Amino acid sequence: MDNPNLTCCYVTALNLRPTDDDSKYTEMAFFTTLNLRRTDEDSKYTDMAHFTTLNLRPTDDDSKYTDMDHFTTLNLRPTDDDSKYTDMAHFTTLNLRPTDDDSKYTQMDLFTTLNLRPTDDDYKYTDMAHFTTLNLRPTDDDYKYTDMDLFTALNFRPTYDDYKYTDMDLSTTLNLRPTDDDYKYTDMALFTALNLRPTDDDYKYTEMALFTALNLRPTNDDYKYTDMALFTTLNLRPTDDDFKYTDMDLFTALNFRPTYDDYKYTDMVLFTALNLRTTYDDYKYTEMDLFTALNLRPTDDDYKYTDMALFTALNLRPTYDDSKYTQMAFFTTLNLTDR
Repeated sequence: MDNPNLTCCYVTALNLRPTDDDSKYTEMAFFTTLNLRRTDEDSKYTDMAHFTTLNLRPTDDDSKYTDMDHFTTLNLRPTDDDSKYTDMAHFTTLNLRPTDDDSKYTQMDLFTTLNLRPTDDDYKYTDMAHFTTLNLRPTDDDYKYTDMDLFTALNFRPTYDDYKYTDMDLSTTLNLRPTDDDYKYTDMALFTALNLRPTDDDYKYTEMALFTALNLRPTNDDYKYTDMALFTTLNLRPTDDDFKYTDMDLFTALNFRPTYDDYKYTDMVLFTALNLRTTYDDYKYTEMDLFTALNLRPTDDDYKYTDMALFTALNLRPTYDDSKYTQMAFFTTLNLTDR
């Protein structure tokens, strides 16, 4: 059914357009003759001449076509949602600043007169003169402005969150290592002296000499260090989660097939004896002899196996979804081919 030469000349002759759903093949000449505009769903083809004549603006949903003359005459501003068209003359007259949400238009004269600083949320406009007079440092959230003179006087280090400014003199004097969270500065001399391994969370520093002496394997979470000698002695297989170490001798003895999740190891002898077909999920192993005997066609989901003899007898063309098989005799009669 994947033969590239299958009825290709007939497809060309009839100029068919296949869709994802085989029930929707349409003759392309029909599109050209009628000047159709195709949408994702074939039931929505519309005569393009109708667009041109009526000066329509198409949207993703064909039910939303609007007369473009209407836009021009009324001076409309279209949005993604056609229910939000707004008279642009209203913007010009009132000097509005549009936002993504049409309910948030604000008069621009108000900005200029009051010297406002707009934010993503129109409810957060702040008087810019207030910034200059008080020497404020704006942040993403307007409620976090801080007096910049205070930074200079106290030699502050600003962080992403203005509530976390720290005295930089303190950092230099105490040899601090800053983290994303300013409350976690740690004396770097302490790191060197104790041979510490820093982690993302400063509360998890661990003495590196301890790692070497105990032969530890660090994980992303410092609470999961494990003695590597224990791995070697017990022949452990580490997983992403240290709580799932498994004795590799057990794998060999029982002939296990490991999966992504260690709780799904399955006896490979069982696979061989029963001739199992493995899937991504170990709970879906199926006996291959059953496939052969019943002439099954497997799909991505093991619950969709279909008798291939039924395909042959009915001359079916399988699709990605087994519920969409179509009789190939129908294709041949109508000069259709596989995609």
